[in-house]
Formats: sequence, C-alpha cells, structure tokens
Amino acid sequence: MPQEKILIVEDEAIVAEDIADSLRSLGYVVVGVVASYQVAVKHSRLARAHGC
Repeated sequence: MPQEKILIVEDEAIVAEDIADSLRSLGYVVVGVVASYQVAVKHSRLARAHGC
C-alpha cells in the first residue's frame, strides 16, 4: 500500500510538530510543515512539478 503524503499547515510550531509526530506514528509521510496557506500552495506546486 502506498504511503499517504501529508503537508501540515499550522502556524504554531509546537502544535505542528505534535501533529507531525502523531501522523508519522500512524504511518503517514509528512512531507513538510508550513505556517501559511500561501507557502503551502507554493510547496504543493513545486512538488507537483517534480512529480512528487
């Protein structure tokens, strides 16, 4: 089964890391943690351009 890739968008660093740790423990691949929607969109576009 392919692992799901997740980008976390959260502006509180401690909360974001807690979410990332929880998701990793459930088997998800956390591809990044960003603090804003704008950065998330850029990250997503770059990932698609690179075939990720």
